[in-house]
Amino acid sequence: MARRPTMILRSGAALRQAMQAAGYDTVSLAAQVERSKSLIGYLYSGTRTSTSETTAHAIEDALKVDRSALFHPFMSAPSDNIRTGEDMETLLKPKDVATQIGCSESHVRRLMAGGELAISDIAMPGARRSKMRIPSGSVLDYMRRQAQPHPTRTA
Repeated sequence: MARRPTMILRSGAALRQAMQAAGYDTVSLAAQVERSKSLIGYLYSGTRTSTSETTAHAIEDALKVDRSALFHPFMSAPSDNIRTGEDMETLLKPKDVATQIGCSESHVRRLMAGGELAISDIAMPGARRSKMRIPSGSVLDYMRRQAQPHPTRTA
């Protein structure tokens, strides 16, 4: 039985930026962390958004970024949330996010692909299709960024 991924990529754009800053391409990073070129390529392109904790830490170490800068745990332990009384973050479908922020579902998918919205793939290991969901906190962060005044353009 395949192991469930334990770490979720926060943003494909952040990974690409960290790789560029450290001078890595997908092939050289794969060699550095001793993982397949296809795995790194899938993370880089956003085709895949999850990986093992070992791989996530190896990538963060190679890119010389803080732990948890690029990846976050798949899910915190429910028992910890119950004991502390904290609510677990809700994962939303792209259609629900589109309704919430007043845009089309295809626009939400473009925001996901561009790294503006964090995503989690909740599909079972080995599933033929991904099941992308958006953490509610990511939607709130996006809405806050959009509410900030934009600089005015002058001709």
